[in-house]
Amino acid sequence: MVEFITQLTAREHARAALELAFARGGAWDRVASRCPGFRGTTLLRGVRTPRCYLVVELWEAEGDREAAIRQHEAEYASFEALLAEWAESRSEVGAFRMVGEASVRPHAGERRAPRSGGVRGRRARAA
Repeated sequence: MVEFITQLTAREHARAALELAFARGGAWDRVASRCPGFRGTTLLRGVRTPRCYLVVELWEAEGDREAAIRQHEAEYASFEALLAEWAESRSEVGAFRMVGEASVRPHAGERRAPRSGGVRGRRARAA
Protein backbone atom coordinates (compact mmCIF):
# COMPACT_ATOMS: atom_id res chain seq x y z
CA MET A 1 0.00 0.00 0.00
CA VAL A 2 1.12 3.53 -0.76
CA GLU A 3 -0.20 6.67 0.88
CA PHE A 4 -0.04 9.92 -1.08
CA ILE A 5 -0.14 13.00 1.15
CA THR A 6 -1.04 16.49 -0.01
CA GLN A 7 -1.20 19.61 2.16
CA LEU A 8 -3.81 22.25 1.32
CA THR A 9 -4.61 25.65 2.75
CA ALA A 10 -8.27 26.34 2.07
CA ARG A 11 -9.70 29.74 1.29
CA GLU A 12 -11.91 30.67 4.23
CA HIS A 13 -15.10 30.76 2.15
CA ALA A 14 -14.36 27.35 0.61
CA ARG A 15 -13.67 25.18 3.67
CA ALA A 16 -17.08 23.45 3.61
CA ALA A 17 -16.87 22.79 -0.15
CA LEU A 18 -13.39 21.33 0.21
CA GLU A 19 -14.48 19.06 3.06
CA LEU A 20 -17.51 17.84 1.07
CA ALA A 21 -15.34 17.18 -1.98
CA PHE A 22 -13.22 14.67 -0.05
CA ALA A 23 -16.13 13.12 1.87
CA ARG A 24 -17.72 9.81 0.88
CA GLY A 25 -19.72 10.46 -2.28
CA GLY A 26 -17.95 13.80 -2.87
CA ALA A 27 -16.29 14.99 -6.06
CA TRP A 28 -12.99 13.21 -5.39
CA ASP A 29 -14.67 10.01 -4.25
CA ARG A 30 -16.80 9.87 -7.42
CA VAL A 31 -13.63 9.90 -9.53
CA ALA A 32 -11.27 7.76 -7.43
CA SER A 33 -13.67 5.10 -6.10
CA ARG A 34 -14.07 3.64 -9.60
CA CYS A 35 -10.33 3.20 -10.05
CA PRO A 36 -8.53 -0.12 -9.56
CA GLY A 37 -6.16 0.03 -6.64
CA PHE A 38 -7.89 2.91 -4.82
CA ARG A 39 -8.50 2.09 -1.15
CA GLY A 40 -9.78 5.37 0.29
CA THR A 41 -9.07 8.92 1.34
CA THR A 42 -8.65 10.49 4.75
CA LEU A 43 -9.01 14.25 5.16
CA LEU A 44 -7.37 15.78 8.22
CA ARG A 45 -8.02 19.37 9.35
CA GLY A 46 -5.54 21.29 11.50
CA VAL A 47 -6.58 21.66 15.13
CA ARG A 48 -4.84 25.00 15.60
CA THR A 49 -4.96 25.98 11.92
CA PRO A 50 -8.44 25.02 10.67
CA ARG A 51 -7.73 26.17 7.12
CA CYS A 52 -4.86 23.69 6.86
CA TYR A 53 -5.71 20.20 5.58
CA LEU A 54 -3.85 16.99 4.85
CA VAL A 55 -5.31 14.72 2.20
CA VAL A 56 -4.14 11.12 2.56
CA GLU A 57 -4.96 8.86 -0.39
CA LEU A 58 -4.45 5.12 0.03
CA TRP A 59 -3.60 3.13 -3.11
CA GLU A 60 -2.48 -0.46 -3.63
CA ALA A 61 0.54 0.67 -5.68
CA GLU A 62 2.12 3.91 -6.81
CA GLY A 63 1.36 3.13 -10.45
CA ASP A 64 -2.36 2.69 -9.71
CA ARG A 65 -2.75 6.38 -8.92
CA GLU A 66 -0.93 7.52 -12.06
CA ALA A 67 -2.98 5.12 -14.20
CA ALA A 68 -6.21 6.40 -12.66
CA ILE A 69 -5.27 10.02 -13.38
CA ARG A 70 -4.49 9.15 -17.00
CA GLN A 71 -7.65 7.06 -17.42
CA HIS A 72 -9.96 9.74 -15.95
CA GLU A 73 -8.04 12.73 -17.26
CA ALA A 74 -11.06 14.97 -17.98
CA GLU A 75 -12.74 14.30 -14.61
CA TYR A 76 -9.44 14.76 -12.81
CA ALA A 77 -8.85 18.09 -14.61
CA SER A 78 -12.33 19.28 -13.57
CA PHE A 79 -11.60 18.33 -9.97
CA GLU A 80 -8.22 20.08 -10.12
CA ALA A 81 -9.95 23.26 -11.35
CA LEU A 82 -12.34 23.17 -8.37
CA LEU A 83 -9.42 22.57 -6.02
CA ALA A 84 -7.64 25.61 -7.45
CA GLU A 85 -10.69 27.73 -6.57
CA TRP A 86 -10.95 26.34 -3.03
CA ALA A 87 -7.27 26.23 -2.00
CA GLU A 88 -4.94 29.19 -1.79
CA SER A 89 -1.96 26.84 -1.59
CA ARG A 90 -1.25 23.22 -2.27
CA SER A 91 1.85 21.09 -1.94
CA GLU A 92 2.52 17.43 -2.52
CA VAL A 93 4.14 16.13 0.66
CA GLY A 94 5.01 12.80 -0.95
CA ALA A 95 4.28 9.11 -1.28
CA PHE A 96 4.80 6.88 1.76
CA ARG A 97 4.68 3.19 2.68
CA MET A 98 3.76 2.08 6.18
CA VAL A 99 6.60 0.42 8.01
CA GLY A 100 4.87 -0.12 11.33
CA GLU A 101 1.89 0.80 13.43
CA ALA A 102 1.96 2.48 16.80
CA SER A 103 0.17 0.84 19.69
CA VAL A 104 -2.78 2.65 21.16
CA ARG A 105 -3.54 2.52 24.85
CA PRO A 106 -7.19 2.08 25.85
CA HIS A 107 -9.10 4.94 27.43
CA ALA A 108 -9.41 4.98 31.22
CA GLY A 109 -12.02 2.46 32.31
CA GLU A 110 -11.79 0.32 29.17
CA ARG A 111 -10.76 -3.28 29.54
CA ARG A 112 -7.74 -4.48 27.65
CA ALA A 113 -8.07 -7.50 25.42
CA PRO A 114 -6.34 -10.52 26.91
CA ARG A 115 -2.92 -11.28 25.44
CA SER A 116 -2.55 -14.44 23.47
CA GLY A 117 -0.08 -17.06 24.61
CA GLY A 118 1.24 -17.77 28.06
CA VAL A 119 2.94 -14.46 28.87
CA ARG A 120 0.77 -12.46 31.26
CA GLY A 121 2.87 -9.39 31.96
CA ARG A 122 5.35 -8.32 34.63
CA ARG A 123 3.07 -8.57 37.65
CA ALA A 124 2.08 -12.15 36.87
CA ARG A 125 5.70 -13.20 36.39
CA ALA A 126 6.89 -11.51 39.57
CA ALA A 127 4.28 -13.26 41.74
